[in-house]
Amino acid sequence: MAEPKTAAEHYNVGCALQAEGNHAAAVPHYETALKLKPDFASAANNLGNAWVALGRRDAAARAFRQAVGAQPDHPNALASLGGILLEQGDVAGAVTLLERCIARNPKHLMALLHMASACHVLKRPSAAVAHYRSALAELPKHAALHNNLGSRLVDAGRPAEAIAAFAQALALDPSFAVAHSNLVLTRQYLPGLGAADHLADAKGWDARHGRPRASLLPPPPNTRDPERVLRLGYVSGDLRRHPVGFFMAGPLAHHDRARFDVVVYNAGSADAYTELLRHAHHTWRDIRTVGDRDAAQLIRADAIDILVDLAGHTSGNRLTLFAMKPAPVQITAGGHTGTTGCAAIDYLVSDRYETPEGAEQGFAEGLIRMPGGYVCYAPPETAPEVGPLPAARTGTITFGCFNNIAKLNNELASVWARVLAAVPNSRLLLRAGPLDEPATAQHVRRIFTDSGVPPERLALAGGADHTTFLGFYNDLDIALDPFPYSGGLTTLEALWMGVPVVTLAGATFAGRHSLSHLTNAGLGELVAHTRDEYVAIGQTLARSLERLADLRRGMRVRLRASPLLDASGYTQALEAAYREAWRDWCAQAHQPPR
Repeated sequence: MAEPKTAAEHYNVGCALQAEGNHAAAVPHYETALKLKPDFASAANNLGNAWVALGRRDAAARAFRQAVGAQPDHPNALASLGGILLEQGDVAGAVTLLERCIARNPKHLMALLHMASACHVLKRPSAAVAHYRSALAELPKHAALHNNLGSRLVDAGRPAEAIAAFAQALALDPSFAVAHSNLVLTRQYLPGLGAADHLADAKGWDARHGRPRASLLPPPPNTRDPERVLRLGYVSGDLRRHPVGFFMAGPLAHHDRARFDVVVYNAGSADAYTELLRHAHHTWRDIRTVGDRDAAQLIRADAIDILVDLAGHTSGNRLTLFAMKPAPVQITAGGHTGTTGCAAIDYLVSDRYETPEGAEQGFAEGLIRMPGGYVCYAPPETAPEVGPLPAARTGTITFGCFNNIAKLNNELASVWARVLAAVPNSRLLLRAGPLDEPATAQHVRRIFTDSGVPPERLALAGGADHTTFLGFYNDLDIALDPFPYSGGLTTLEALWMGVPVVTLAGATFAGRHSLSHLTNAGLGELVAHTRDEYVAIGQTLARSLERLADLRRGMRVRLRASPLLDASGYTQALEAAYREAWRDWCAQAHQPPR
């Protein structure tokens, strides 16, 4: 074969090598082609693709820029460069390029997918939904796209539609454990379902994705000594500025090192708060990119006695890892929203308010009832000071909810309409990041106006960084808790900012978070057991500005004196529960097999 001489010949050789997967060998041919013909857009684009395959993102970006410079409407170069800019955090630059690509090529799959991701970063879930639907028009049988669509529908406050998308992903790929977890979790947002429904959902997940993994490892070889120092492992993808991060700060700081060796298996991204958690100086291992089998072997090598899941079926969970039973005792705590349904999970951490006597039948796990709350809250040091009662300044009561908008529904909205009707001139403020997007705000506004909330008494506002967002509670007099999925961290943050929360006790674990928090804070009078009581509590609170002001001024003192912020006491009780679970496992050595 003759040596290539022209730009076209070098380009053709590069294409042939790249088709064989030999990207490194293709690079010099594309570079030579571009030296001979600097405006050779296709050569620059292919060079970018080769650099991507070789993991050289910066070099790829330079090549794609050269392609776009030579041919401003080159669709693949625009989409590829947009994707790299998105990875690098230049979201605005990425959107500009992707919009150019889609304007010229509305069906360009790569551009649609990158644009959906950009919209997610920008908290524009309705726009992301539209892009995923356009992509699915081109690839209707792509399970991962249906799953991604479902996730963005949740963000947009449309859980029923999300469930249909997750179900379609699962129909296309029955082994898709992530989509199945998303389905299990999202069904908790729907009114009308009870603990038995959620248990059946979770057990369905376990039958398909959990139990088949149970025989992949031999039984754990741990020594059955009930009183020795225990090796304790925590698995989480949320040890950052996230509810789980705020709930785990206390235990990680207060574990008794003379009785517990702690290993943290970090399965997610990190931020500045992660570094604060690491200051507890336990052993940390990064398993973000480690597969289940290798992670299980790592846990076995670490001789973990008790392995604790901090996710349940929430995003980024590693329940498929737990299904392999890498540790002899396994517990779910902190981040779960109810039963995992998993036979491999032995216990679930709860409390007597979340799971009163008789609730056991709704759980696949044994229940550990903590003497206080099921979690312990660590308020961020950056939280703003509590401001004066807004109604004293405005003359009107402002009710509000800063929860995930997927928790909003027509049944809830009709009750909140009754609260507003019972308190003349009051208004309702809803605040969440996605409400900055007009399409999402319109959808949420319609839920409430269709349910009887006067449009002039409804205000919607968007998000901000966490510290600023906490400061927005200084605009609220009374927080209204959603149902059937109650507020968790959101309720604790409202209380920390001095705002009382009215809740309706639900029939499920996820429906009783606020009941637990309020009762532990000595505010059981804010817990309603019927919708009429919910309206009455809101009305009664609104009638006494003096009572609201007193609650506001004393709320932080109240919380500091409650079990909710007693990190030392909570950790001691947790360790006692861990020890009892360990003793039970040790005792099984002397029992006949079932």
